Amino acid sequence: MSFQLSPGVDEKKVFVAKFSELSDRYDPDMVLFRRKIHGFRHPVERMHKFFSTSPQYGANEKGVERETSEEPRYVRITDINEYGLLSEELGATAETIEPQYLLQENDLLFARSGNTVGKSYIHKTANVDYPCFFAGYLIRLRFNEKRVLPDYIFALTQLPYYKSWVKAIQRASGQPNINAQEYSNLDVCIAPMPVQVQVVKRLDEAYAAKAKKDAQAKAQLAGIDALLLAELGITTAPALPNTIQNRIFIRQFSEVTGGRFAAPAHWKKLNLSSPIYPSVKLVDLVDINPTFSPNLQDEDEVSFVPMEAVSEISGQIASHYARLFGGAGTYTQFQEGDLLWAKITPCMENGKSAIATNLVNDFGFGSTEFHVFRPKTDAIDVRFLHALFRLQILRDHARLNFGGSAGHQRVDKDYFLKLSIPLPEIEEQRRICNAIDKAKIEATKLFAAAQSELEGARAEIEAMILGNPI
Repeated sequence: MSFQLSPGVDEKKVFVAKFSELSDRYDPDMVLFRRKIHGFRHPVERMHKFFSTSPQYGANEKGVERETSEEPRYVRITDINEYGLLSEELGATAETIEPQYLLQENDLLFARSGNTVGKSYIHKTANVDYPCFFAGYLIRLRFNEKRVLPDYIFALTQLPYYKSWVKAIQRASGQPNINAQEYSNLDVCIAPMPVQVQVVKRLDEAYAAKAKKDAQAKAQLAGIDALLLAELGITTAPALPNTIQNRIFIRQFSEVTGGRFAAPAHWKKLNLSSPIYPSVKLVDLVDINPTFSPNLQDEDEVSFVPMEAVSEISGQIASHYARLFGGAGTYTQFQEGDLLWAKITPCMENGKSAIATNLVNDFGFGSTEFHVFRPKTDAIDVRFLHALFRLQILRDHARLNFGGSAGHQRVDKDYFLKLSIPLPEIEEQRRICNAIDKAKIEATKLFAAAQSELEGARAEIEAMILGNPI
C-alpha cells in the first residue's frame, strides 16, 4: 500500500514525492516544476543542446556616464525591464570596451544574480543604432538558428512556466543566483519550426499592442508637467544642444563660495517663480527627513516599501508588504501621508517618488535611498508637492547637484534647503491636484488594460506550445 496524506491536509502546501523525483534537488519547487513539464505538448530538451557557442559571462568594467546616443552602451541588469526591453535612458558606457563582449544580432542575455535573476533580453540591431556590450552579471547565450529560433527561446522566458523554473532553481540562501550551467540545463519545450514562428509572431503582436497602450498612458502622464506649469503661469526655455559652447558659463565669485564648488551645480539655475503666485521656501512648508517615535511595539506590523515597489511611471507605491516594526533598524522611516522621493541615480532621474498611503498601522519603513517630506502646515497639499517634485525640469536640475561616487550619486538634503516653490492658496492647489489625479486615473486604466491583454496573450502562447501541464 502506497503512502497517503492524512484527510484534511492542504494539498496545495503538502504533497507526496517519489524518491526518484528528488535525485539531484531536494526541493519542493523543483519537484513541482518537473511534474509540470511532463505534460508538455512537444518534446523537452536541455537548452544547451541548441547552443552554437559556450555561454559567456560579461565584462567587469566600471560603468561611466554615457553622454550621447552615439557612444557604445554598457548593458547592465538595471537597463533591462521585466519585458526584456532596454530602458530608454542613455545608460552607461565604459572606458575600455573589449570586442569579445560586443553584442550581435539575436544574442540572448540572462541575469545571473540579485533580485532580477532570470531576467532576459534578446539583442536586435533594428532597435538600437549604436554598439552594445554587456556586463558581468549577465550571461550571453547564442543558438544554432537552424534548430531553434532565438526569438522562440526568448518567448519561452516570458511565460509563467519559465518564471516557475527561475523560482525553483535559484538558491534559497543568500543572494539569488543562477549560473551558466543551470541555464544550460533548463528544460525547454521545442516546438516544430512553424509553431515557433507562430509563437514569435503572437508575442510580437502582444508586445506591440501593449506598447501602443503604454504610449497612450505615458502621454497622459507626460501632459501633467505641461498642465501644472500652465496653471502656475511658468514658461520654460527650450533645452539647448549639449555642446561645449553651451556648457561654458560665467558666475560671480560669491555665487560659487559657501556651498558646492562644482561646475554642474552652478551651470543651470532652476527658476520655479510664478507670475501668479508667491514663492515660499520649501523648509517653511515641510519637514525634510523628520524623526519621530511612533507608539508601536517591536511585534507590531507595519509596511515595508523597497525602492523597486515605487513605480517610476505612475509615481505610486505599486506594492508593499507587512514586516515587524522591530525590524525598522536603519531603514528610512515614514508615516501615512509622507512624500517619498528617491535620491539616488538612476531612480531619481526616472521619477521614483510617491505619497505613502494605506500603510499598515499608518507607519512604514523602506529603502535608505528615500528622502522623506512631511507637510508641517495646512498651507500645502502633499499632492501638490508631489507634482512639483516629479517635474522633469526639477529632476534635470537636481541631477546637476549629485554628490557621491560614480554609480552611487545622490541628491543631498542641502539641495532642498535652498529651494523655493510657488504656493497657490490651498483650494487652488486642490483644484490643480484633482485635475492631475484625473489624468493619472486615465493613465492607470490604460496601463492595466495593456497588462491584462499581455497576460492573456502569454497564457494563449503557453497553451499553444506547452499544452495542459499536469
